[in-house]
Amino acid sequence: MDNAEATDQPVEDMSMNAVVDRIATRFPDIDRSRIDTLVKDAAHRLDDARVRDFIPVLVEHEIMDALRAETDPVPVAELDLESTLVDDPRPGDPTRSDPYEVEGESGRSGPLLGGLSNN
Repeated sequence: MDNAEATDQPVEDMSMNAVVDRIATRFPDIDRSRIDTLVKDAAHRLDDARVRDFIPVLVEHEIMDALRAETDPVPVAELDLESTLVDDPRPGDPTRSDPYEVEGESGRSGPLLGGLSNN
């Protein structure tokens, strides 16, 4: 494991924990430890993946599909989405501003900062 992979592992672990939380919320009748095992097994099958950014999404879809074959999930309309959303799985200050908003408020402009010219 190189240094970049070691740095990304806590983020990926937190993302997987969020996946378990979302699936457990949708399938409250299924034991959380079983969901955790399914998620870990699915993620383990992708250990050799070179691009790791999409692994949580792929794992979540795989497990949701498998569990839908067994039982119906709780409809999204019935969920308290405010408590189940994870905005930023990285550790840090949850009140910090979006870097793009801070940069946009700095007065600089350019195509990446919402301006059309680089004056």
